[in-house]
Amino acid sequence: MVIASDRAPAGLEGLGADIKSRMTGGLVIQLGKPERATRLAILKARAAEFTRLRPEVLLPEGVLERIADIDDASPRELIAILTKLATYADLTKKPITPEMAEEAVGLRSAPGAKTSIEDIQRKTAEFYKLDVRDFHSPQRARRVARPRQVAMYLARKLTTRSLPEIGRRFGGRDHTTVLHACRRVEALCIEDPLFKQEVDFLSQMLSKHM
Repeated sequence: MVIASDRAPAGLEGLGADIKSRMTGGLVIQLGKPERATRLAILKARAAEFTRLRPEVLLPEGVLERIADIDDASPRELIAILTKLATYADLTKKPITPEMAEEAVGLRSAPGAKTSIEDIQRKTAEFYKLDVRDFHSPQRARRVARPRQVAMYLARKLTTRSLPEIGRRFGGRDHTTVLHACRRVEALCIEDPLFKQEVDFLSQMLSKHM
């Protein structure tokens, strides 16, 4: 018998001590996230299922490879991105291309080496003298909201994460909030040279950190 869970037996709630003891007495193995080749194989298998059910929805291998490059996402998160992309294509009758993937799920290539949303949040919070927890809070005061928008913008620019995933990392916000933040920062960079210097400085600092 094989039992899978997202935590060790001792951390499972709702189970009696005797059942936990029996589970602990078996072979307990922690599985890490799959390598890129495995992630790609999972995506190809799921894409084949979509194509079998919806022959008109073709998922190019290049797009699958792009999704597989998101190495800090779980297989479940990768399949969720693929499902949303296939559903969007089915509803809009648009062919799936890298540009369409960006439009549908915010999937894009990140330049250079990789950084994380956590790095961006930490460095941005330090720069603006805030606590990282402020980015997750519902606060809308400008001293918090503007730096949060900057961090969202940098997360989209410097990582491979989709808009929905970035939103989840900022207190469970909707992807439209992230998109609005990115557009607002871009507009302010045009209007305010000093603000643009701040954003460029953070971007360069994070790029060097990578």
